[in-house]
Amino acid sequence: MELVKEPLKINHAVREEVLQFSVQGDVIIPDVKPDIVKILCINSDIVVSNREIYQDRIIAEGMVNFKIIYLCNDEERPVRALNASLSFKEPIEAVGTKPDMKVALEGSILNTEYDILNERKVSVKGIVQINASINNIVDVELIIDIRGIDDIQKLKNNINICKYIGEASEKCIAKEEIEISESKPPVFELLGTDTRVSKEVKISDNKIIVNGEIHATTLYAADDEDRAIQTMEYDVPFTQFIDIAGVHENAFCDLDVNVKEVFVRVLDAEDGDPRVLDNEFTIEINARGFEWQEREIILDSYSPSNRIELECQQIEVNQMISEEKNQMVVKDILELPNKQSVNEIYNVICKPCLPEIKIQEDKIFLEGVVDVWVLGCAGEDNTVMSSKHEIPYSSTMEIKDVKGDISCQVKLEVEQCNNSILSGQEIEVKAVIAATIKVYANIKIDVLSDVKQTELSQNEFEAQPTLTLYYIQPDDTLWKIGKRFNTTIEELTKLNDIADSNLLSYGRQILIEKKVIEKELVKKII
Repeated sequence: MELVKEPLKINHAVREEVLQFSVQGDVIIPDVKPDIVKILCINSDIVVSNREIYQDRIIAEGMVNFKIIYLCNDEERPVRALNASLSFKEPIEAVGTKPDMKVALEGSILNTEYDILNERKVSVKGIVQINASINNIVDVELIIDIRGIDDIQKLKNNINICKYIGEASEKCIAKEEIEISESKPPVFELLGTDTRVSKEVKISDNKIIVNGEIHATTLYAADDEDRAIQTMEYDVPFTQFIDIAGVHENAFCDLDVNVKEVFVRVLDAEDGDPRVLDNEFTIEINARGFEWQEREIILDSYSPSNRIELECQQIEVNQMISEEKNQMVVKDILELPNKQSVNEIYNVICKPCLPEIKIQEDKIFLEGVVDVWVLGCAGEDNTVMSSKHEIPYSSTMEIKDVKGDISCQVKLEVEQCNNSILSGQEIEVKAVIAATIKVYANIKIDVLSDVKQTELSQNEFEAQPTLTLYYIQPDDTLWKIGKRFNTTIEELTKLNDIADSNLLSYGRQILIEKKVIEKELVKKII
């Protein structure tokens, strides 16, 4: 007997873990910066730079970056910026993890707090959440045929399975010089740059091509008499090729694009004014290639003249079943503190926090808050002011006809943020939040893992009746009957004049002949 097998690589989800911890430290104001009087806002982000994978444990290492905008004691140039970073190295307990497994880490900042200790020192604290997805690439063999036994009976079925092709990571640099228009004042000091990414993916033979744009929003203190805070929005394009052997135009990929480093400096324009933004963004792209394959596999087998012993196993395939983009419109009327009379809004900074995810009844529910910082000027002397608010949001996405255990990953980015002054003490904020939702499912498939053959003994042959009258039972199929009485579907349909083997009437009588004895008698005569 020969088993024909086909090797296959599949992605198996081992487990998911969530770790929360705090990072805290003191930020010293550099000597080149003036004393701090008041913090206007703090924007923070996280970069996971390294991971170490051990037995039942993962070590996550990275940096939390704080971008601080503050008021100083310089009346001529009161708004300044300060960047600071705190490192972390934290263990994540993950039972079942092994060093050769694939681990994806996604970090986010849930909350940022600060305390001004003195005019030269600020204490900052952030609550970090790390989401760890542990996957294992498993080699399996599908039994697609059994050869070497003349009267072998095979029950086959087509399955659609997600095959793992391979993965790769690349880094690229996106550079662009953007000149500020003459309608805006030149730059005195950069206050910070926020980014989001849009992309288009094309797959060709052995290659993934990513074309995208970094949508940047740069905040700066203007070099003019009004001392205003200005905003510049612009796009920086990039293209990156990722080589993965075996991918093709009919494959698909699970792709993550993240901006790891942001470097912006100010250059002088031709007229000598500092109004050119020299941008350099470091982008990390992680891609995994998959393809859907339809394969005919053997579900069951028997032989009228041999004893066939089957061994089965259950394989679990983790596959991305959809990637959806959903827009959420978040708006609210914000009342400013201390009954300040606002003259102008310089900028509104929106940062969506990681949502709470609930999956039930073919739906995904997202709930969370958007942190909002309002920067403007108030009063007769146009004093720079700021206030922080939280706007709740919720969204629902339907997922139909999905089987298996479902999990999802959500990435939130601000596409637009508009504001208008309703009164001296109220402003309306409206933000459009883009939610990219990747839905994964763990699918369980029962397959044959091994088949063993032994010949039936003479006593077993003789114990079987020569002719059997059988009444069809509710769950019977010709396959089950043939396997039970050591005959074939062809012999049953021919002897009983059955036109359609899929239509069996409950209670119908059928005759079953012991054909295998005739074969044994022929052998003895020979």
